[in-house]
Amino acid sequence: MKRTTVFFLCLVIALLPALYLGIIWNTLPDIVPTHWGTSSKPDAYGKKTTLIAMPVIFGLLAAGIAALMLNIDKLDPKKGANITPAVRTKLALSISIFLSAIALYILYVTQDEKHELGNFLFFLIGLFFAFLGNIMYSIKQNFFIGMRLPWTLSNEENWNKTNRRMSVLFFISGVATIIAALLLPSLVVISIAFGSVLLSALYCTVYSYRLFRKEKSTLQ
Repeated sequence: MKRTTVFFLCLVIALLPALYLGIIWNTLPDIVPTHWGTSSKPDAYGKKTTLIAMPVIFGLLAAGIAALMLNIDKLDPKKGANITPAVRTKLALSISIFLSAIALYILYVTQDEKHELGNFLFFLIGLFFAFLGNIMYSIKQNFFIGMRLPWTLSNEENWNKTNRRMSVLFFISGVATIIAALLLPSLVVISIAFGSVLLSALYCTVYSYRLFRKEKSTLQ
């Protein structure tokens, strides 16, 4: 698809939460939840007019990231040679869908009398992590996407090994988050979702550095 066509699709996706809010506006109570705690229950409330900011923020964020993803080649010193148009399209669309899905779900929850957020939000996060893991495997050395560390950016082999390992760990983190979201309490799911990603990033940082040290020692 052409760049302009993809961006138009991303804009349509980004506008869905605003459209949904307009549809449900008259059914919303005057006071709605505005924040949820780790128990997935609301711990702050406000007037329903505060909800207007959500689709605006998420929409602008989705459109902005989509525009960035689709135009990386214009910003990249290598002219996007290592990030194919297919990858840029997948990233732009997936990020737009992910952000809009979060906004739509939160707006949906505000209509429920219980107003409990539940684990579906983390189910979406798990899907996104798994998708990123799947796509990171094929991304070559670049300045924008992937594990951009001093050692990966200075050595292509280090980049390939580190990002392929990160790809596998991200995919595992995503699948683990999805399973946890279906079976476990919210607090445990939060720990698994963010803990696994942070540990994966830390592990790959150390792994990349060790590859660098190993290569350096062989050259001496």
